[in-house]
Amino acid sequence: MLEFSNLALLQNKLPEVWSLSNIIPVPKSGDLSKPDNYRGISLTCITAKIYNRMILNRIRSAIDPHLREIQNGFREGRSTTAQILALRRMIEEVKKDNLTAVLCFIDFKKAFDSIHRGTMVKILKAYGVPPNLLRAFETMHAGTRSKTGL
Repeated sequence: MLEFSNLALLQNKLPEVWSLSNIIPVPKSGDLSKPDNYRGISLTCITAKIYNRMILNRIRSAIDPHLREIQNGFREGRSTTAQILALRRMIEEVKKDNLTAVLCFIDFKKAFDSIHRGTMVKILKAYGVPPNLLRAFETMHAGTRSKTGL
């Protein structure tokens, strides 16, 4: 699989089946007659997932040195628990020093779905991601097709 993935990366060509996904509706809660109470899970080819993970790991190794230590979101071996504990420590320090703090939590609806991929490539380039990985990222997201069903 590694040899095949490296060849796909080198040639910047992916099997067509890798661009297909089947979106399965999974119920959340509430009135299940309303479409908003479902979330879609995309089922894709396992070999495509392995290739995507390989590209992700290579991109991460280029980006991680540029990220601040306190950033835990979307980082290997990090969790929201670490952020919660850090926030709690900050609040305790503020209270101890009799200071005022302002907290703001933002939850972007459909955040992943709204990412502009062209902008993402520019950001990855600014972080020093090698050109072959940028092309791979673009190829992975070009011409993707989905169908919905059970």
